[in-house]
Amino acid sequence: MTIRANTMKVTQHALFKMLKKRNFDVMKCEHAPNGIKFNQKPNTNFFALSEFQQGFFEVQDEGSQLAAMRVD
Repeated sequence: MTIRANTMKVTQHALFKMLKKRNFDVMKCEHAPNGIKFNQKPNTNFFALSEFQQGFFEVQDEGSQLAAMRVD
């Protein structure tokens, strides 16, 4: 499961720290500069997470993030 940080509201680094603090098993994406990958999908509803409710991220795979960066 991969998400993209909404950089209009939060940096990838800040969101990463929030998720790590909540004990999620996450890592920063290797190629997408705003992506965060969950090594193990959380047992909770993603859309119920406070970070999602605040608009800090969208669920989007790394390939889609890279493609969107290259489209004008």
